[in-house]
Amino acid sequence: SLGEGVQLAKYAYASAKARPGDQVELTLAWRCLAPMGASYTVFIHLVGPDGQIVDQRDSLPQGGALPTNYWVAGEMIEDSYTLSLPQGAAAGDYRFAVGLYDAATGARLPAADADGQRLADDRILLDGPQVTP
Repeated sequence: SLGEGVQLAKYAYASAKARPGDQVELTLAWRCLAPMGASYTVFIHLVGPDGQIVDQRDSLPQGGALPTNYWVAGEMIEDSYTLSLPQGAAAGDYRFAVGLYDAATGARLPAADADGQRLADDRILLDGPQVTP
C-alpha cells in the first residue's frame, strides 16, 4: 500500500526477456481505498542488476488524464508506462521500483508490504525482465 488511500493491486510487463536497447512496457493496476486529498505523481524506476537506475518515468496517472485526487474509493485504475533499456545495458535480472510522491515537496507516500511493514525508500520493488546480450 501507499499511504492510506491506495494499493498496488497487480502489475504486468510485456516480456520476461529483453535485450539492450529494447523498450519495456509496464502496466500497473492501482486500487483506491479512500479518497486522496492531493494529486500525487507516479514514479517508475527501471533498476539494473547492480541496483542502479537505468531509466525512469515520472507522471500523473494515465499521462495526467486521471490525477489521484479524482480517484473514487473502490475504483481500480490501470496505468501504463514505457521504459527503455540503454544500448549498453548489462545482462541480468532487472526490477521496477514504483511509488507515489507529492511533486510540490518531493515527499513520497509511505509504502508498506502486505503485513504493514514499511518498505525501504518508500518504494515497491517488482520483478522485471531478464536482460540477455
